[in-house]
Amino acid sequence: MNFKEFIELADQKTSLMDKEELQIFIHSIARKVYEGNREDFIKFLEEARIGDQADGQLAAGKIEEQEIEDEFNRLKGLLDQVEEGELYLQAEGYEDNSSGYWNGDLMWDYEDPHGVHQVYEDGCALLRHCVNYGFYRKAMELFDLMMDTEVTVENNWDVFSLGIEEMVEEEILSIDLEELALHVLYATYHVTAPEKRAKELYQYFSISFFRNVRLEGMLGLGREELDRISEFWEDWISLLTDTSGDVAGRLLKEAVRYQSEENDAMLNVARRAYQSHPSLYMDVMKSLEAARDNQRLMEVGLEALGKVGKDYVIRSEIALKAAEAAIRLGEEACAENCRLEAFRSCTTPVNYFRIMNENGDPEKYKGPAQEIILSVRRSDMPGYAMSKELMENQISGNTVGILRFLSGSFDYAAEQCRKVDGSLGWSGTFVKCGLDLFLLLLLKEKHLQQGCSRVADDLIGYMRFEGYRYFQGTKYKEEHQERGVALPREKDLFWKCFSHWKSLYALSEDQVAEYLSILEKRIDGRVRAIVAGQHRKEYENAAMLVAALGEVKESLGEKFAKEKILQKYREEFPRHSSFHGALRANGMRDSRKGKRKNLEDIKLDDFGQ
Repeated sequence: MNFKEFIELADQKTSLMDKEELQIFIHSIARKVYEGNREDFIKFLEEARIGDQADGQLAAGKIEEQEIEDEFNRLKGLLDQVEEGELYLQAEGYEDNSSGYWNGDLMWDYEDPHGVHQVYEDGCALLRHCVNYGFYRKAMELFDLMMDTEVTVENNWDVFSLGIEEMVEEEILSIDLEELALHVLYATYHVTAPEKRAKELYQYFSISFFRNVRLEGMLGLGREELDRISEFWEDWISLLTDTSGDVAGRLLKEAVRYQSEENDAMLNVARRAYQSHPSLYMDVMKSLEAARDNQRLMEVGLEALGKVGKDYVIRSEIALKAAEAAIRLGEEACAENCRLEAFRSCTTPVNYFRIMNENGDPEKYKGPAQEIILSVRRSDMPGYAMSKELMENQISGNTVGILRFLSGSFDYAAEQCRKVDGSLGWSGTFVKCGLDLFLLLLLKEKHLQQGCSRVADDLIGYMRFEGYRYFQGTKYKEEHQERGVALPREKDLFWKCFSHWKSLYALSEDQVAEYLSILEKRIDGRVRAIVAGQHRKEYENAAMLVAALGEVKESLGEKFAKEKILQKYREEFPRHSSFHGALRANGMRDSRKGKRKNLEDIKLDDFGQ
């Protein structure tokens, strides 16, 4: 039940009670009031005795006006001294190296010899008092004064200054910033002309500590009801509908839900605001999912897919949510198309694997998926968006390479691996993940051995493959998430997806020979450059590539290929014991003294010696 419904229902119930019933009701409430709130409760009862609200405010004004003015002038004088640097804080800085010598943070111990904290805390107390007694303009003037004043901090480094929010973060002030914000919004509402209220209130949300404030919270403040509130909500929703940004989106959802909890109300606003706030469609869909209204969920999802811009990543989330509803309704063709649309709006390897593994006829989707890959916007810099819901679909050059590989453009991927100069300095280039892709492509074994298992780990990282993301938009989500069935191991799921994908592409003998030759040359150059240059941090990676290459060659029919190639590099670098350790960690048999029994069952002739 939202605030509006609560107040309307409370008014309805109390209107049916006589004086004696109201007294019994208030007595029952008073018995439950927490000790710390009892004074406020009594003050509220005393204020409620004033029959006419306007007369009550006038009486309060006569009593309080001079005291408020005097206190305001006192605080203004002190804040002027703060601004001039006559009242200031002192601090002693030191480096906190608890997270490591090179990751030290500069920390501060503060002292307040001039009582600056008391000035601000008294200011906030006065602001609340002004609001409670109807001096709204004075409350806003005091707030502006505190926000515009910064406190100088003298220290043993460089002099700096702090604002009110920073002092709260540093625990110099004990102030509830959310409560302060709500009182300011309440005061602003009262002093602003009705037609300007929405715009004036929204300007405050550019202040950081306003950004998470729920506007509904101001409705319970003060002694006066907010006039023309229905008109305000309409203006507020209209303003937010045309305003982009995460804060505006949150406020818009809250405003609509305040007006009505019905999904139709949110859907009507979503149809108006989809260009600025496509997440409203997702909000409706989540509510329909909770209500298990799969037919409506699918219909709303398909409607959103037709309206929301194809370049927005959130459209992919909408598509997957619609796919899940379609699956529950037995509409598999609709689910398959939704999975394609998810890939169109969020072009990632995970979304591609989902199409190739879960759609009934993968061949049908190879062409459309490849068109998407070739047309998607490429950028190696993260895209800027006004809000998360307007984040656009952009992929890096390396992701383009991975996706083109997955779409069957093996020659393109091979050329990307060939053209990289040198065998070091591969960071940020496609060749690192390209070699891993070709290793697993050529591997004929059903199960991953040591080297290729580590290759799979690397590819999971390169592709950002996550099991829970893969299951979105599939029949498995309900099984694994809603029925409590444990998710499979990430690597097992990845290898299952990769193996099924591999089965869709048949390589010729010439292709296998060509790609294997590329792997041998590039891996050999890589290993020699790393070991000869004594790049010890890369020894493990080099040994992994050697082991994986040996496993691939064995799977293609070459006996003992892995042990032969591991021993080959051990012999070529006889003095690099650390590298030998990495080779052993990746499966090389230990031929050190006392360990030779490991080789007793292998004939030297098998290694070509």
